[in-house]
Amino acid sequence: MKMQTPPGRTYPPYTERSGKCPPVRATCTGVRSRLPKLCPHDGACDFPSKCCYDACVEHHVCKTPDFY
Repeated sequence: MKMQTPPGRTYPPYTERSGKCPPVRATCTGVRSRLPKLCPHDGACDFPSKCCYDACVEHHVCKTPDFY
């Protein structure tokens, strides 16, 4: 599902980075060290992060990719 850009918000051009998203968690701990950064695609994340679905937030957020 493609995320709709909120009004007044712009993102860099579509980018897809190497690596793959970590597995989606089956359970949520409720503990976070910082607020997740919502994203529509990899280019909206700081390098080298990828835009991956997070079941706890029920949205795509920037995450550290797996390279194996």
